[in-house]
Order: sequence, then structure tokens, then C-alpha cells
Amino acid sequence: MDSTLNLTIASGQVIAVTLSGYAEAQVLGMIAAQQEAARAAAAEHEAALMRTYHLGEKPTPGRGYDDRLKMRLGCGADMARELVASGRIASQNLGHRYSVCEQAVRDFYKRVR
Repeated sequence: MDSTLNLTIASGQVIAVTLSGYAEAQVLGMIAAQQEAARAAAAEHEAALMRTYHLGEKPTPGRGYDDRLKMRLGCGADMARELVASGRIASQNLGHRYSVCEQAVRDFYKRVR
């Protein structure tokens, strides 16, 4: 049994493609794989935005990533402290500890480029 797949391209033209049962299964499989890859990439991006960093010397156990700001920035501890103290990287003071979110790091890099 053959199926017709209508594709609309950017110019507004519609292309009709006739697929056999096997070809249809292949195309649908590729589309499903692309959608799953897009969902996984979006979830990974969202998880990365939830990361936070600190100025301490040791990473927090169980985080799954090194949450020291100096490691995220690729600089020394003194430079990381200076960036936070000067306000060049947005941070929150939580008691006796500064916390910097991933978005603040990305915003900093956008400004310095």
C-alpha cells in the first residue's frame, strides 16, 4: 500500500511524494529519530541552564558537574572572586556563600565578546 506525503517548502510550494510501505516506515522512523534528538537537546539545554556555581575550593558532591565558578570560567579563583565582587557576573549572596547561575555566566560572555 502506497502513501502520499505532502511537504511544504519555505517558498510555499507543496511537493507530493508517494511512498511505498517500506519507504514510509523509513521516513517515519527518521522523523521520529529527529524529533527525539531535538527533545533530548532541549532537555539537555534546560538542564544546563539550571546549573549553579560557587567560589569554593571543592566541587559539591553528587552534582554531576564541577560546580566551582573558576572551573566554569577557566580562570583562577582570584579572577572569579573579582568578577563576582565587581558585579561583572551577577550573583546571589546566600548566607556566607555566593551563587552564580549558568545564565549569568552566559550573559557575562555575551557582554565581553
